[in-house]
Amino acid sequence: MKFSLLGLAAATSFLHRGKCGTIRGSPKGSSRDRSVMEMEMDTFSPLNCNQDLGTATCSPWTSLFGNAQSMTDRIVIQCGECIVMDFPESPLLLDGGLDIQGKLVFPDDYEIVIRTPMIAVQGELQMLSTKPVDGNPAVRIVMTGGGDNTFRPIANNEGKCGGECSTGKKAIVVAGGRVEIKGLPQATPAWLKLHDVDRRPRPNEDVPHQSKINQYLPPPTGMGCDAAGRYFSADFSNGCERDELAASPGAKNTCTASALKVHGRTSTTHGLQLDLKYFRHCIEAGRDYLLTVAV
Repeated sequence: MKFSLLGLAAATSFLHRGKCGTIRGSPKGSSRDRSVMEMEMDTFSPLNCNQDLGTATCSPWTSLFGNAQSMTDRIVIQCGECIVMDFPESPLLLDGGLDIQGKLVFPDDYEIVIRTPMIAVQGELQMLSTKPVDGNPAVRIVMTGGGDNTFRPIANNEGKCGGECSTGKKAIVVAGGRVEIKGLPQATPAWLKLHDVDRRPRPNEDVPHQSKINQYLPPPTGMGCDAAGRYFSADFSNGCERDELAASPGAKNTCTASALKVHGRTSTTHGLQLDLKYFRHCIEAGRDYLLTVAV
């Protein structure tokens, strides 16, 4: 199971305020994404012994843990300490797991592969990479092993979970700590550019906001399309009678109480899908189109 610099944030178990949600990756070759699994946990809070981490001087990883490429014992970054990763080779094998009680920093322009069965973040984990996205992430965390793991809360969280917290298999656990990941250059353009945002209450469908609708030109006549440019509208009051809007492949949809519900998801990417083939001939290049959805 592999996590890129960006993917790490989506593979964490947060033990912070009451319940926690554990998000774990799927086995290699599996097309099934595991969803959030909630567990009853005690309340975790930031460690008091880390109150000066913001001004702490960071020591190199190799100055404390040396240049050993494989370590069988659990590596613990002590509370109040700041460590900057400078290990010179890949992969770094942490077979006993990693317990970040203080702060661990992966600096910009640094690349490494780490293999470990678990990571507990009781303190702070910080990663920065401004390299262009080229399919080769700067930091890769490969979760290993098949057995359950545990960690022991410390300081003001001592005694939580009865003294020993179970993380399950291949987990990255944030227990009252903080994870900061910046994995894109600052000037990276957004994938989606919003033309406009209307924060006013939802209008009557038959009386659109004229100040907004004037920005979207009606289509030319004679195309066999709606003259007002409204290609699709449904309130599901008569059930799922329209084929244009449905659950994406792999999931199911049901219409109840004037709403469409997606269920039976087997992937985090599953949701609603609007099939443009029904009115693709009405859409022209270079034009702006308005999509409104009530959730």
